Amino acid sequence: MPRTRVPRKLMIHRADFYTSTVTKVGGAIEKTYSLAHEEVPCMVQPALSELIEEYGRRDEIISHSIFLIVKPPFDAIGVEDRIVYDSVNYEIVGKKNLINLNRVFRIDVKEAIQ
Repeated sequence: MPRTRVPRKLMIHRADFYTSTVTKVGGAIEKTYSLAHEEVPCMVQPALSELIEEYGRRDEIISHSIFLIVKPPFDAIGVEDRIVYDSVNYEIVGKKNLINLNRVFRIDVKEAIQ
């Protein structure tokens, strides 16, 4: 059976991925973010109600899902990092390698409170 390709034209959005660094300044802990990946092709959409309920059972909140077909940002990010799309900061709540073939990735996020 021939290998199918996920059309890149479906990834119509571009998002920036930021990694966090925690430093101790005096007695306070300060978290800063630095750009790790810029203009990553993706698809940002409101989270499905089933996913919102699933995360809710674990007392976690999500608002959007971000889909990727580019592996490096997916492997490098964690829940302490942020994604910025359309001037909105999103905190990462969870991520999943869909169908476990390293072809399509989903990152579940919530809007960050500034």
